[in-house]
Amino acid sequence: MANFKTKLENRIAKAQEAKVIAQDKALEALLDNDTFIETQRSVTAKEAELTALSDTLAQLSSIAPYVAKDGRKFSIKAFPVSAFGIGMGSVVGIIASSKSAFVDEKMMEYAAISGITSLELYESANALGSPAYYKDGKVVDGTVGDYTLLRNLIEGILIKLNLHEISINDFTREKYDLWFALAENRAEKQLKEHEALQDLEANAEDFVLED
Repeated sequence: MANFKTKLENRIAKAQEAKVIAQDKALEALLDNDTFIETQRSVTAKEAELTALSDTLAQLSSIAPYVAKDGRKFSIKAFPVSAFGIGMGSVVGIIASSKSAFVDEKMMEYAAISGITSLELYESANALGSPAYYKDGKVVDGTVGDYTLLRNLIEGILIKLNLHEISINDFTREKYDLWFALAENRAEKQLKEHEALQDLEANAEDFVLED
């Protein structure tokens, strides 16, 4: 029995050694596989671009709030627009959030951090339009932008920001329309929740607790 175990262990060790050698050869072969190398290059490059965009959004959100004469503070909250997917969503988010930098000094700071000129931000934000949203018990209608103009502006922005793995093909009419549809649905849902809460409060006022 002991002899069997020894032989078995030797066979297992040899099999493992052969497996490692085969794996090493397979890995070496991948180095000559152009498709594999290109895939790895693209993934690595895109990861770097996504990290840079994430850092930019964080820096934009850290811009000190604008304080109006009446004491009100207006902060900038830059975040990706998920309807456009990873990467392009961040680019659109940078454009959309630039509307919060509505005074010259904040826009200059925003442009410096984002790497996009004030004029490009202004024109892109206008072309982007504004989806519907809920405010103060009502749904504020959205304003559809100029998709074609926006697409052209974004293509230029991608080039200037050295974003080569994020393609303009990621910005589609379907995703643009989806963004507006999702926003409208969210606003309508918030309105219904508000109306339901009002009904609940009204019913509570009419309720009389009897001893």
